[in-house]
This record gives sequence, structure tokens and C-alpha cells, in this order.
Amino acid sequence: MTKKEKRRYILGSYFVIANKLQSYGDIHLKEINLTTKQWLFLAVLEKDFEDKNSYPSIGEIAYRIGTSHQNAKQIAAKLNEKGFIDFIRDKKDRRILRIKSVEESKELWEKRSEKDDIELKNLFIDFKESELSEFVNFLMKFYKNILKRIDYLDIRRGDK
Repeated sequence: MTKKEKRRYILGSYFVIANKLQSYGDIHLKEINLTTKQWLFLAVLEKDFEDKNSYPSIGEIAYRIGTSHQNAKQIAAKLNEKGFIDFIRDKKDRRILRIKSVEESKELWEKRSEKDDIELKNLFIDFKESELSEFVNFLMKFYKNILKRIDYLDIRRGDK
């Protein structure tokens, strides 16, 4: 395979794997009535904002999960309907909607922790520790390049 063919293969495979991973997650989470995107929203809420004194805005979560504000707002609305989160208006700027995880959500994740850990382990069962480290490094490098390309395209379009 040439370098160009490898790049195309990697990019195409990434999208196929992302779709398969989302399908797998949706099946795994069906018993608790969550989608993979809703799970990601909750995971970011729990892990990225667990030590903060204030609650994150929808925009902050949208940025972390790599989606639009509007899409994150739709995900948040569904999670609120299902009783996983509450909305809180920002005290200084009433236009800003902040997200608070409810106690039932935290309890659910604690109950599922062992089961989810087993599933995660099984996804990576054939990987050596060194391969996992290399994979993490590869993903971080790829992610940084994507962000650079987005910035470049935004500047060319005049969005920045």
C-alpha cells in the first residue's frame, strides 16, 4: 500500500469503526434507555466537570464532545426527560443553561461500573499495554491535526 492509500484506508476505517462503535454502544446501553451520544454527554459531565464548583454550560459540554451547541441541547433535553440531568439557569447570565447531574444518574453509573469495565476490557482484549499506549498517542496526534485543520478552514472561510 502506498502512503496515500494508507491515509485513505485509515480515514475510511475510522468512519466505519466509529459507526460500529456507536451501534455497539447503543446495544450495550439499550437496557438503561440511553444512546451512545447520551452516554458520552453524561460521561463528560461526570468526568470533566466533577471537581468544579459550578455546573457546565451546554456549550462547554458541546465543545468537549465535539458537537454543535444545538445538537448538545437536544441531547440534554432527552437526558432531562429521562431524569439523568437537571437544568439550572446561570445566576449572572440567564441566557446560559447549565447542566447538573442528578443523584440517580450517579447511582446508576456506580451500579453499572463493573459491567461497563468488563465490556471495555473486552473491546481491547487483544491489545498489549504498549499497543494501548501507542494507540492513545496516535489518537492525540490525530485529534490535534484535526483541530489545526478546522482552524485553518475557519480562517479561510473568514469565521475566525
